Amino acid sequence: ALKVKEVSLMHSEGILAGEMKHGPLALVDEHMPIVVIATPDSVYGKMMSVIEQLRARGANLIVICSEDDTEIARVSGPEAVLLPVPCVGEFVQPIVNIVPLQLLSYHLAIKRPHKVADVDRPPNLVRAEPIDPNTFLPLSTHDVFVPSGRQRASPYWRNRLVGRASCRERV
Repeated sequence: ALKVKEVSLMHSEGILAGEMKHGPLALVDEHMPIVVIATPDSVYGKMMSVIEQLRARGANLIVICSEDDTEIARVSGPEAVLLPVPCVGEFVQPIVNIVPLQLLSYHLAIKRPHKVADVDRPPNLVRAEPIDPNTFLPLSTHDVFVPSGRQRASPYWRNRLVGRASCRERV
């Protein structure tokens, strides 16, 4: 969801399966496309239930599922778009699942050329510059605070970081 926001400048939200019943489900209608990741893992049963509820409300479903899963095709219905991915181990599956999501973000961005001139350089993103953790340079109000101490801190946090040990010294 964050990649879609950054690259294509469209509103999107990432919602856990267990949280769909607590409000977001009330906003679903036939005009809302919803991407569901339903590969075999510990919450597969919940995802099946969520897909049934979304389908009952007429949502346009795009389902990322394992390539040998016939149950998802039955539950999501014939109007759903299925994006099959290879079934790998549960800990590696998120890496495989991200590929169609990255491609979706990319294609959404290039279909909206009036919004994003260069997909590789999305507008309005803050750039953080790594510096030596023991060096504090004069800072502007546009710098970003990252607790690791490896990037510039905002003026508010700069005074709180001066004198503290760097990450390397703490270890």
